[in-house]
Amino acid sequence: MEYTHHYQTQANIVLNYFSAFSDKDISRVSRDFAENITLKDWEIYRSGKEDVVDVIKEEIFDKVESIHIFPVSMHFSHEPMQSTTVTCKIDILINGSVL
Repeated sequence: MEYTHHYQTQANIVLNYFSAFSDKDISRVSRDFAENITLKDWEIYRSGKEDVVDVIKEEIFDKVESIHIFPVSMHFSHEPMQSTTVTCKIDILINGSVL
């Protein structure tokens, strides 16, 4: 496997997700969600694609005028015979203020 190309593809997937989230475009955000997705942060815990999509729309997108995600750094981890994990440090601006 050529890792440079593979990592570039993974980076593009992540950047497209951040762009869709910043555009508050739920159809693009949820396009690649698995049916058994789990969303967990300091305020929200939901499981299942339908519930996660609903909570993103209702508890995030509908409650902010604007949201922008800026990746600061990306780290890739790849184990043989497994998928690549991408971890990102991000800055989030909500209504123009850093979160």
